[in-house]
Amino acid sequence: MAPTDTALMSRAPTASAAPGCGGYFTGGASAYYRHCGPTSVMIHLDTVWAPDRELCVGPESTTYLGKWSDVRNAWYANRTC
Repeated sequence: MAPTDTALMSRAPTASAAPGCGGYFTGGASAYYRHCGPTSVMIHLDTVWAPDRELCVGPESTTYLGKWSDVRNAWYANRTC
């Protein structure tokens, strides 16, 4: 059973342009990060089987991160890219 979106999003800060917009979420068997801001930003991926890593996500985008069972969470890394 997949973890709830709300529980995962509350673990770490996210960058968002509007309240309720942006952050880590799951859908089906997949994990995503939605970025609502006007610039590209770095996010931190908290992964299960591999070392954590950072990823650049584009403005106004939804980025596929992998299977939800492989990605615990993702959050804004406090810088642009």
